[in-house]
Amino acid sequence: MPFSELDKKILSLKNKYENGGDISLNIDELLKISKSFLQLEKPSHFKPFIENHFLSLLQKYKIDSGCIAEIGGHKNSFLHRFVKFDTKFISLFPFKDERYIVGDISNCPHIESNTFDAVISVSVLEHVKDIRGAANEISRILKPGGVTFHVVPFSYFFHGAPVDYWRVTTSAMEDMFPLLDTEECFFYSKNRRRNNIGSNTNPVDGDGGAQFQVDALGGWRENWFTVYTGIKPENGLKRFKEKLQNQAAVDLVKKFSEDGLDINASVHLTENILKHIDFDLTSKFIILDMPNKNASTLNFHNIWNLWVNRSKKTYSPSVQRHNLFEVIKHKHFYKAYTNLLK
Repeated sequence: MPFSELDKKILSLKNKYENGGDISLNIDELLKISKSFLQLEKPSHFKPFIENHFLSLLQKYKIDSGCIAEIGGHKNSFLHRFVKFDTKFISLFPFKDERYIVGDISNCPHIESNTFDAVISVSVLEHVKDIRGAANEISRILKPGGVTFHVVPFSYFFHGAPVDYWRVTTSAMEDMFPLLDTEECFFYSKNRRRNNIGSNTNPVDGDGGAQFQVDALGGWRENWFTVYTGIKPENGLKRFKEKLQNQAAVDLVKKFSEDGLDINASVHLTENILKHIDFDLTSKFIILDMPNKNASTLNFHNIWNLWVNRSKKTYSPSVQRHNLFEVIKHKHFYKAYTNLLK
């Protein structure tokens, strides 16, 4: 974004001051700078952005009917424009409205899997203690081919409702939805310098205390949001585990070759070890004492190709190889397989 003349003036004065120079301002310049800091911008473009972005997502994937679930209640809902859809609200609080489903989005087994064509939340997930559990449940209750859209603060003042737990980066958002295909994930910063003083019911210093109170430069002035949109594929779990298996294969070949085995022996050993490694939804590996044919589908040829074609665009050795090796090196099956190579 290009700097305005006022921005350039402020930066010039800042640099001059930091380098020991004298700075002087006439009254007009001082008033301009004061107004730029103290003006109260209304985030009028934020809600239309969310509504239009979500609508364009539905249109792109040809979702023009069905059921949409919004996490939270109807009070600040974003679904008023989606009248041709059946809409539901997943809320912790019961309400006399047939659209309400009472449930904790991080643990709602009473909501059937593959129920909703779309799931949306705006400024809600930061208040969910088990945010990864929520992402897993959202993925579960979403239909294959369905879309999900979430807006979460990346930088915002502390606000309970009733509890404020999280600020989330784009990397974290993508990592939270391993079973989905990311459509897009980005930082929204058009409200960045807004003089955010909260509201009458939720003032900027209401929950965080005096250190958040409005001062001579206004209220909170780093307002960023992380926006995530994802699509649920038909075979998300299978693809997710294949991805982790491929990464583990490259890591193990690298580690074994670092420890002195030639590539042929490293690939053979990796093929056998992978039969004992499975993964959960948080990407943590599970070590199995007995080989499990469902744990890995990779054979010698597959692993060899993964190694030969490794790159940053496909799979490349990660630092996790050292941790994985420390976990398996004392297992009986590792010792048995290494003895076969002697």
